[in-house]
Amino acid sequence: SIANWAEAHKPDLVLLHLGTNDLFQKQSIETTLTDLRQIVGVLREKNPAVLIILAQLIPADPKDQYLKEVSEQIPLFNAQLPDLVTSLNNDSRYPDSQVVLVDQNTGFNPAKNPNSVVGQGDTYDGLHPNKLGEAKMAQVWFEAIMNEIVIPLPVELHSFKGMATQSGVQLDWETASEQDNAFFEVQRGQSATEFGAIGRMEGAGTTSLPQSYT
Repeated sequence: SIANWAEAHKPDLVLLHLGTNDLFQKQSIETTLTDLRQIVGVLREKNPAVLIILAQLIPADPKDQYLKEVSEQIPLFNAQLPDLVTSLNNDSRYPDSQVVLVDQNTGFNPAKNPNSVVGQGDTYDGLHPNKLGEAKMAQVWFEAIMNEIVIPLPVELHSFKGMATQSGVQLDWETASEQDNAFFEVQRGQSATEFGAIGRMEGAGTTSLPQSYT
């Protein structure tokens, strides 16, 4: 399925949280790591520049006898992932594809909490995240994506506001610092996807002093 999905969608970014089911079905850690390596290989074949964010697995509830064995295997599996990531990133065939490891395990409480009561656990059955667990996982994914994809702007914005006037809208903003900033371009759009330039202000170049614009 992964090969078909990757062929159909050619993803630039993939989030992987895989291995729990394999370990639960008593597959060895070594074989599960091999499977992960093969999955990364398939994704890279479809897009040699794909960014893959690979998770250390959330824990299983050790108090549940049905989950006790997998709860003991998950930390051992997670401990092997840094070496796997290093190996994958040293693959000279895919210099433009990076694998980033994120920790979905730390701070996740696998206690059963089917009603998502705050402070009582992050799973509904000891293994799968409830709404609280989903939110925790989403935050970890979000921070990883922001760290890897978002390119910092050359301007540190201190404030920005717009005020309606009789002649139109007045925009005021202040920067805390600027780096090689040639200009600001003000754009306006009637939709969330199409914008047109309506104004341009010269920037201050490079400065660490506050600058005000209107």
